[in-house]
Amino acid sequence: MLPYEYSKLNADAQEIRLVTLLPGEFSEDIRFVISHTPLIMPDERPSQRMSLDDLHETLPPDWTAYETLEGRFIFYQDESDGTTWTHPDPSFNDALYEPRPELPYPGFQPVYEALSYTWGSTDNRETAYVESSASLSPSSGPITATIQIGQNLASALRHLRYQAEARVLWIDAMCINQEDIAERNEQVQRMATIYRLAYRVVVWLGPETGNSKLAISTLRYLGAQMVDRFPDGIDETLQEAREFFLTKISASRGPIDLSSINDQHHYDWVRKRTLVTTEEGYIGLGLAGAQPGDCVCVFPGCNTPMLLRLGSSEQYQVVGECYIHGLMDSESLLGRLPNPWRVRLGWESGGIYLGRYYNSSTGVLTEEDPRLDSLPVEWERVQADRTPDDPLVFALFRNKVTGEVMNSDPRLLPEALKERGVDLKTFQLI
Repeated sequence: MLPYEYSKLNADAQEIRLVTLLPGEFSEDIRFVISHTPLIMPDERPSQRMSLDDLHETLPPDWTAYETLEGRFIFYQDESDGTTWTHPDPSFNDALYEPRPELPYPGFQPVYEALSYTWGSTDNRETAYVESSASLSPSSGPITATIQIGQNLASALRHLRYQAEARVLWIDAMCINQEDIAERNEQVQRMATIYRLAYRVVVWLGPETGNSKLAISTLRYLGAQMVDRFPDGIDETLQEAREFFLTKISASRGPIDLSSINDQHHYDWVRKRTLVTTEEGYIGLGLAGAQPGDCVCVFPGCNTPMLLRLGSSEQYQVVGECYIHGLMDSESLLGRLPNPWRVRLGWESGGIYLGRYYNSSTGVLTEEDPRLDSLPVEWERVQADRTPDDPLVFALFRNKVTGEVMNSDPRLLPEALKERGVDLKTFQLI
């Protein structure tokens, strides 16, 4: 039987592929249908929702509003130390603080689930069978081709497959032609939209092990023991526990280094990290899996440098993010901040902790990076309310000629960086 051959996606129609996983018993062969369908981001639905700053203006003096990670407003009263989802004024219009409409909207097509999983090893791949669209009818259709899938994906599909009905999924390894570099690059750029418009994202961590039930029950038990949801550094219960512990160890005959029992000296961002040095003399922290020969790469638009590992055919595997002193905060692209400029951190509206540029000589505090020239005359900065989907570093710019709005600074686009003399290279990621 011949291997499956992908047909071209229609980029103009914004097509993606979907896999319809056909029903079957756990031990049966994996069978599915691959189809093309347009996936178009719908227009944003109108909303009366107020901004957080405007909502603050409607509250009594002892009330404050916050926005959760899910985008809901929650109201807090200082005197009672209590919270509520409803406005303290019972006559206030609920529509003015309702959650943002969530995608996908009711009735959106296509309806599919997006599968998130680890690819794992490519050894011992398993044969799956691609059938024609006729397989979706009551009578089984003919098998037209085969496709090789990894063991992790095969295990996921067997566990997720229904016995009596089909299941429509988007799976990167099968819905993107991995041999077509141009298509892969285009589809990878759409993955955020694909996951966002899925009616459900299924995360597959792997099959159950012997201790899985114990782990889940233990987490449930530990969660039920919570007494103080917001302990601070001088919480009485924690202080009593520390004093009790210190009295017990005071019976030791040897000297005690208090720093060895103080958890403030053990930071999570140090554990499972590797000291990284580069040929240029930079030092930093990488993941434990970092190896000699890995490449430190700074991608425009990425908050941290990335470690890449050269594979076959001049393609690079992403090892993970890293901290490299001297390459952070766009230093590798724009250089160091000139004196007397500094970065000053502070709380912004919405509870976001952000940095601004501060001139210690003039007292000017601005969001404009002093390392950049003025915006081109055809571009302007656009003010917009932050949503939970927006990254930490968030800004919108509009082209006054074309009307284009983008969330990238035009002065940091590849063409602009090349004009500054930045040596940009192109990487193919696998």
